[in-house]
Amino acid sequence: MRHNSSLEMERKFLLFSLLQSLVFTLVFWLIYAMNSEDTIDSFHRYGLIPNQHAEYWRWITMHFIHSDLGHIWNNTLLLVPLVFGIRMQNRKVFIPLLLSVVFGSAAFIYWVGSSQSIHGGASTLVYGFSFYLFSHGVLSRRPEAIGMALTVILIASGLFWGLFPSAVPQISWEGHVGGALSGFIVALVYFVLFKPLPSKFVKVHPESIHFFEENPLT
Repeated sequence: MRHNSSLEMERKFLLFSLLQSLVFTLVFWLIYAMNSEDTIDSFHRYGLIPNQHAEYWRWITMHFIHSDLGHIWNNTLLLVPLVFGIRMQNRKVFIPLLLSVVFGSAAFIYWVGSSQSIHGGASTLVYGFSFYLFSHGVLSRRPEAIGMALTVILIASGLFWGLFPSAVPQISWEGHVGGALSGFIVALVYFVLFKPLPSKFVKVHPESIHFFEENPLT
């Protein structure tokens, strides 16, 4: 009976995490729908302009606007599995990770980007979430985390080129780098605070090898 109850709880948590990831990405589509008549104009109104003083609210709004349908589709197509993976892995880390990537990537754009450019889109979150999951898997070396890191490599392998200037025309490589760094830093901080590496060598006393043979479970 307890086993069935545990399976039911896991199933509900799985469905709830999937629902949360869908609702999260739905927000971007709703904002896009409200600005569908003038996406380029809204991109200029709410996008982040580096070194634009007294307009720090753009650090938040920039992540929610997209220039066209292909832009938002490519981002949300990756956001759904990434958010789902983070929620399944650790429910408590999602909000700190989200805030870190939002402000970390915006800060990187603000200080590094050209003042003649306008930045926007959820690709900052895509890079931040991807690098968090990958870094967490590498650092923790736990089987499930490593599996998640390998999954990220499979579904987001094309993101690598977006980190280099001029590799892909008209993309915010500054936002990608800022998001990736933010995701990595969160994974590193989380690892240092909560997930220390297991001992490389485990000492086993010779007499303990035959313990279960001499003391069978009853």
